[in-house]
Parts: sequence; C-alpha cells; structure tokens
Amino acid sequence: MSIDLLIRGGNVVFPGERVAAVDIGVVGGRIIALYEPGTAPAAKQEIDATGLHVMPGVIDPHQHLGIYNDMAEDFREDTKVSAIGGITTVVNYYRANGSYHGTAPKVIAAGEENSLIDFAFSFGAITETHLAETESIIERYGVTSFKFYRNYQDVIKQLFGAEDALTLDAADFIRTLQQLRDLSPKLLLCVHSEDMDIQRWAARKVKERGAPESLAEFATTSPDYAETASVLSGIYLNQVVGGNLYIVHLTAGTSVEALENSKWLTDNVVVETCVHYLALDENAKAGLLAKVNPPIRTTRDQDALWRGTANGTIRSIGTDNVPNGRARKLQKGKDMWSAAPG
Repeated sequence: MSIDLLIRGGNVVFPGERVAAVDIGVVGGRIIALYEPGTAPAAKQEIDATGLHVMPGVIDPHQHLGIYNDMAEDFREDTKVSAIGGITTVVNYYRANGSYHGTAPKVIAAGEENSLIDFAFSFGAITETHLAETESIIERYGVTSFKFYRNYQDVIKQLFGAEDALTLDAADFIRTLQQLRDLSPKLLLCVHSEDMDIQRWAARKVKERGAPESLAEFATTSPDYAETASVLSGIYLNQVVGGNLYIVHLTAGTSVEALENSKWLTDNVVVETCVHYLALDENAKAGLLAKVNPPIRTTRDQDALWRGTANGTIRSIGTDNVPNGRARKLQKGKDMWSAAPG
C-alpha cells in the first residue's frame, strides 16, 4: 500500500492533549491514519514536521464575503489570507432580496471557481419568500443554517426593497425557529442579538448631545444591555420552541455574565465571539477604522469575553470578516456615523 502524503514527526494536537512525534498518513486529501514513527507505508510525498505542531485546519464560522466587493473577488483574495492564517474552511453569510433559487447557484459558483479553501453558505431569512422556500433550499444546496437579523427589525423593506419583508420581531423569530426545528433537529438559526428599540433610542440620544467622534462613543450607540436583553430573550424563546440557536459575535461582558448564570444556555445553544472583540478595546489605536457592528467595547468586556471563552460559555470564535478597504470604508465620511462598518 502506498499513501499520498506522510507528515512525519510532528507534535500532533488533539483536544486536551498533545502527542509527540506522530506520523500522519493522508490519501485523497483526507487523514487515514496516525502511525508510530517508522511504521508508516511508503508515501509519494513527505513533509518533515519534526519539532513543529500539527493541528486541524481552523473553521472560521462567520464571514461576509461579497458585501462591499464582487463575491468572486472576495473569495479569490480573502481566502488567501484565511489560508495563510491556518483557516481551511469558511462559512459565508449571504443575504439577498428575492428567491435564493435565483442567486444561490451564482454565489456558490463564485466560491467554487475562486476559493482556495473549503466553504459553506448560511443564508439570511429576511422575507416571506425565504421562509416559504427553506425546505427546498436545504434539499438543493445542502444549507444547514440560516441567519436572523434582529438588528434589521422593521427596516428590511427600506434596506432591500423587499415587498414581502419580514418584520424580524419576536414573532418572526419564533416562526423561523419553529420552521427549522420541524424540518430537521440539526438545523441552526444564527442570530444577531440586539434590541433595536434600545439601540435606536440610545443612538438618538448620542446624536442629540453631539458626542465627540470616537470608537468609545460609537459603542454607546448600541449599549451592552441592548445585546444582553436580546441574548436572554433569544435563548429563552429557543428553549420554548426547542430549536437550535447560534448566537453570533457576542461583545458584552454583561451578556457573558447573564449566560453564565442562565439555565437556558443548554447544549442546543452555541455562543460565538470574534477576534476583534478579544483583541481590541474602545481605545484601540485604529480608532474609527475599527468601527464594526456591534461595536468594540471596554477592557472589562474584553476580559469577560476571555473568561467566557476559557470556561466554555463561548464555544466558537469567528472573524465576522467583511472585506472593506480603507478608501471604501471612509468614502462617505470619516466621522462615526458615516464610516462604513467592516
């Protein structure tokens, strides 16, 4: 027997342990066996990994390729960066007006023709059409998750021109959870958790007082309790429905604390945070170039996110990467209201 590739002598990293000097056999791009040194069959290619750590490729569960740029361009350019960083799979969140049967083949083809790594799509549920075609989308394209944008409550028609726009209120949230639950016990609803009544009220207050332009001030336009209130309502309603919830990009220490003390944080709820919330705080030197939605917060929030990651409250880390060059980000202005997120 001959194998395609032997990665020889590396320290292989498993969950919870590291095994020294293991040979890894690969056939057809898949690991088929781990060998004690000297026991592997002949290989067409060998890589000497002595003294190096060998670990599985990272899955980035949250990107937004194709928002500001052409989808093909983003797949071509940004998967290079992902690969360099050890990411071998990305989940790309995609939303559009109209039927996904009209656009899904095009965006999937853009990935297949341009991506350097594996990818999956998660589709946004923002219209009645999307809810009606959910089952056929799953069957045809193998989609296993959909995204619910609570931050777009009441504005889908305005933003996307959708005549059959969902309100994206609590009732729509329950409807969507129920539909996915009834179709399969494995389907995920990914949710942006933000109470928009609170957020819009807070943002109006910031504008009225003429706040100084800063990353810290931008955070006050969507306070931590807007997220925490939405997180708690989301996991409770998920408990009522019996669905599967994936909370994207958690930012607030109050949300971590609430989740740590909630009996509704069960195995069918997965919480994600992002690298920028772990690595940056409101005083970051990047200033408004680091403007993202939801906002980067304080060092207290940052510390709580690290604690939640360490204790298992947060079980997933993504990038929420929205490729956006400096010129495009600042095209409409450099102030905190005009700079584009991403």
